[in-house]
Amino acid sequence: MDENLWTENTEQTEVMEPTALAERDPFPAEHALLLGKYLPILFWVLIATAAVGLVTNRTGGVLNAVKLLAQSAATGWVMLKLSRVHSGYRLAGILDIAGGVIGFITELLPADGNAVGLLILVLIPSLVLSFVAMYQEYNAHADVMEDMDVEFARKWRALWKWTVGLLIGLVPCLVLVVGAAGFGLLVMLLDAIGLVVTAVLYAVYLWRMAKRFRSEELSAEEAMSYETTL
Repeated sequence: MDENLWTENTEQTEVMEPTALAERDPFPAEHALLLGKYLPILFWVLIATAAVGLVTNRTGGVLNAVKLLAQSAATGWVMLKLSRVHSGYRLAGILDIAGGVIGFITELLPADGNAVGLLILVLIPSLVLSFVAMYQEYNAHADVMEDMDVEFARKWRALWKWTVGLLIGLVPCLVLVVGAAGFGLLVMLLDAIGLVVTAVLYAVYLWRMAKRFRSEELSAEEAMSYETTL
């Protein structure tokens, strides 16, 4: 009797083991599937627009405007797809698309003195949208990673602070350029280098996160296929 009971408990333990593993996973398999699918797309959108930007940023005009609009539309689309994982992605996506539309209009404005006032009126809300969208995205990435890798989540939050700090730092740099051209240009150069570093870190973190959830996606698919066979 005891031997049969032991055998029955062992079989139950073997059957329930995948379910127990799934319960220990910090978020649902559906979320892992979404992140594993769309984070790599977000990474390659970033790389593609950076490559295209090497050409369009020099030419400016319509080509650069179209590039900005296409980038914001693609990024916003990915963010909206990820909104089922974290609500912050939804707001980031909406703001990315809105910022892209404003950027498109800004690029098409004539570069003359008569349009300076209008340009400033357009740029200010565009910058505000960009800051808020960036915060929502970085914060969503950090929240998603919080239960899986606390240190990685902290890196996302630190990256947001450094990026915003360096962007705001460009303002006093411009003031310094007016007052002390040589020193101001040096400080601005250092600030620009810092922004390049944060942009590279963003790409690296995004790739690491995409790679992490790509493996989670495969594990989730295996778990889901296992459950369907039970």
